[in-house]
Amino acid sequence: MTERDAQARFTDWYAAHRAQVYAYAVSRAGRQYADDVVSETFLIAWRRLDAVPADPLPWLLGVARNVVRDRYRDEVRRLATGSAIGVPRSGATQVAAQFTYRIQTPNGPIGGGQSGRTFDDVRTGQLGGTTPVPGFHSSVDGLWAQVGADGDASGSPNTYSVSHHEAGRMISGYRRQVAPAELATIETRTVSGEDPALTGGWYAVNRVPGEPGTGQVVLMGAAFPLPATRTHYVNTDGGLQWRAVGRMFWTDPANGDQWSWWGVLGPWTGYQAGRTYRETWGAAVAGPVLPGPEDWGMGAARGGDVVAVRLSPYGDGAGRPGREIGEGTTLLYRDGVKVGESRVAGQGEFTVPAAPATPLRPAASSRCR
Repeated sequence: MTERDAQARFTDWYAAHRAQVYAYAVSRAGRQYADDVVSETFLIAWRRLDAVPADPLPWLLGVARNVVRDRYRDEVRRLATGSAIGVPRSGATQVAAQFTYRIQTPNGPIGGGQSGRTFDDVRTGQLGGTTPVPGFHSSVDGLWAQVGADGDASGSPNTYSVSHHEAGRMISGYRRQVAPAELATIETRTVSGEDPALTGGWYAVNRVPGEPGTGQVVLMGAAFPLPATRTHYVNTDGGLQWRAVGRMFWTDPANGDQWSWWGVLGPWTGYQAGRTYRETWGAAVAGPVLPGPEDWGMGAARGGDVVAVRLSPYGDGAGRPGREIGEGTTLLYRDGVKVGESRVAGQGEFTVPAAPATPLRPAASSRCR
């Protein structure tokens, strides 16, 4: 590579990705240090030009992360403080904690976070000034349950999920005692088949409308034997919405190996504090469910002459879509004529002619039990 080619390549990277690296630096080090982080990141890129991959953004963000870690580690440690949240049930033990951050960039949101068992494992600090950063959001989440003597929470009859979100700054040192009147009550009943090796789980993610993504770095929840009746308490302040995920686990009786799958997804719901909701999960009749507009990565989309399909052949009786795939057949029709077939239930990629036609209709024609 000639010197001129190297300079042109570097200039293209800088023009295309400087704003994203800067946004990441603001989210991790604050405006006070963001310009320095960007400068050092691209200096490293110039010195290691041959090591930069064809898609440079993930590499650049990794370098920026290391710069923040190495140069500002002492500052972060000095300013970082833990959060503390108390829930109404005195016997509840914290079993999960996390903080997350997201910032909107011209090319979409970027973010990250940390997780641990308690807030003692997760500390955050606000670097730089106190001026709010447009497009930046942070959140802190905790999960509590009743834990047995062996530390297992699978037998807990109830859980508490509390989340706090802030815009424009990194949450640090958040303190709160949650009152019963601030919580919604969700009574869930999860059914099962006849296989005693099956267990279930109820997990939840949350968001405030208008934020760039949900931001969760871990899926917080609790597993339990089936069938099960559990009560979940969630906070609702600030317009918070929750989305539950019903998961399933199967333990091989022969060797103890455990297999898990997603199960089904509930809708985004804005519960109201002080109210009780009753939900049944995994009930018959199980069958195909058309995904909604916010069902993660599901639906049908066309790019060029290829139609990609990911539908839900395994929804539950309440109409919640499932994310699992399995053996079966998916057919794609165009103007009533079959144009493609996939040997996977609810999923496939199909090449179609580049010509006008009425909407394409994918259909899962069969599946194995």
